[in-house]
Amino acid sequence: MKLSLYEFKLYLLSMAYVKQFFSILTIVMIIFLSSHSLLAQDLIYMKDGKEMKTRVFNITKKDIHYKMLDDPEFRTYTMPKSEVRKIRFQYGKVLNFEKIPYHFLSFEIGRSLPLSYYRRADLITSAENISPSGFAESGPHVKIEGGYYWKKNWAVAAKIGHFSNAFKTSEFADNFLPFYSYFSYPENENIRWRNTYLHFGPAYSHAFSKSLFADISISSGPAVVYKPKIHVTYFKINPPVPDADTYISEGKRTITLKNFDFSTSLRFSIVRKLAIKLSAQYNFARPTFVFKESLNTDNGRPEINIRRTYRIETFSLTFGIAYQFKR
Repeated sequence: MKLSLYEFKLYLLSMAYVKQFFSILTIVMIIFLSSHSLLAQDLIYMKDGKEMKTRVFNITKKDIHYKMLDDPEFRTYTMPKSEVRKIRFQYGKVLNFEKIPYHFLSFEIGRSLPLSYYRRADLITSAENISPSGFAESGPHVKIEGGYYWKKNWAVAAKIGHFSNAFKTSEFADNFLPFYSYFSYPENENIRWRNTYLHFGPAYSHAFSKSLFADISISSGPAVVYKPKIHVTYFKINPPVPDADTYISEGKRTITLKNFDFSTSLRFSIVRKLAIKLSAQYNFARPTFVFKESLNTDNGRPEINIRRTYRIETFSLTFGIAYQFKR
């Protein structure tokens, strides 16, 4: 097929336009890639608050080697890692050099040890007063705790836990009345004080290394306390009588806000997101109960209403595992 002179000129002109178009497109692409290369930068955040736009080339055990983008000679500079808080690389990765604690959620189990009046005080009184609680043995303690850090070392802590302490029948018998013989518990073989709490409060953490943290917290909140029901049968020995007497103290549940804890813990990271957690916790509660008591003796005694405030103090050691979230 032969082309006319006019068609041939149009063909050459169109080819020239195509060549010019691709030349312009090439120049635009070069400018775009050059500008993107200039904009691509690593940000170094200093501990004194300054930010530096650089290109990081090497990081050693003690130093960071980088180039300044506004340096026409593009020389290499060196900076101690101890002066740097973090580096944000051009591709999005962030490298932290500070020892900062992680957000965490932990599950722990351990033992609750009764303290002070809760361990040894006289339980029985018929007066409306503030009396200590008592005769509690060590028991299990389970808790779930979480911490969210809103500053470098300060967090908001929340915990929900439960501990129970068996009623110490031997001390109850020794302190009930000296002239009565040994008791039996036909209805309650496993009577316990029980405490379920929900606490909130501030927490402070200190980082010994990137994998070892110490936490201190104090928190407070509502608690549901269960008082054990006591039903005992005993024999009078002074003067001797053949019939058995009965003491009954009604079991109750109450909610109290007079409740707080103070705890310290250690967290050691075993893998990237999991840590072992060991905690020591002091718990204090002052629940008030309104319940009924009756003491049936040979002289007779009617049922009476009792209002009593107890003092519950425990020291707990718990051990568990924590899941850690990066900040």
